[in-house]
Amino acid sequence: ASVVGTFYDYDETGIEAKKANTTAVPHEFSIVNNPEKHQVVIHYSVYKGSLVEAGVYNLNGMKIATLSNNRIFSGSNILNWDTRNVSAGMYLIRFTIGKSSFMKRITIQK
Repeated sequence: ASVVGTFYDYDETGIEAKKANTTAVPHEFSIVNNPEKHQVVIHYSVYKGSLVEAGVYNLNGMKIATLSNNRIFSGSNILNWDTRNVSAGMYLIRFTIGKSSFMKRITIQK
């Protein structure tokens, strides 16, 4: 099943959230969780090329995986997260695209 993501833009405190309205915001985003293959596939596309940093965090705020730290071109992109070595539970996927940061919650079931 695919989960459509809603992105929020956080201010410099990281506390207040508002819907983002910027060209760096992905205009398409989906997460496909395949527990049988221990893999999460993230499809996203952006309007213009920029540096994309993506990481996975547990609910204590500890970064457990880096998915991307690369400059990407505009258009469609895919990130893969191998979940073989993580426990079942809830995680946050944080994207930083250009100067904007976005988070999406995901639940891993085993």
